[in-house]
Amino acid sequence: MLSGSPSLKSIDETLGTAGFTRHRKRYTHRLVPFSIEFPSGPLGIGIDLDLRPVLRVRRHAKALLLSPTDACRDRLAAYYHWRDIQSLSTAVAIANRQRVSFVKIRGWSEREGHLVGYQEFMAELRRSKNVRKRRKPGRSGRT
Repeated sequence: MLSGSPSLKSIDETLGTAGFTRHRKRYTHRLVPFSIEFPSGPLGIGIDLDLRPVLRVRRHAKALLLSPTDACRDRLAAYYHWRDIQSLSTAVAIANRQRVSFVKIRGWSEREGHLVGYQEFMAELRRSKNVRKRRKPGRSGRT
């Protein structure tokens, strides 16, 4: 287990025991669809540096992660600042699958100067929910 400010060597060794390998700043695993990064601090989303990670425990492993609201804001930051459509889709997916605070996301979006981007996010979220409603469970769409 890592805690505090571990050295790169300690991170390499710890994640290596789980099958991860380092490629520049990211750790990847051939069986895991995401990568792991350890960004230099302070961790922030846009101008917001007041993040409160949540502790997740699974079996014997513990991890501090962004809350669903903060993960959604992180992806929206990429959309707002770089017009990254995949990040907008990811923010919508997070909001569809997890409980997020739309009040917090809207207030943050406004402080970031991206209220229009928030409105685009909400429109895309509504659109995605309408598509899901039209699909009937258990049907492949084939006749």
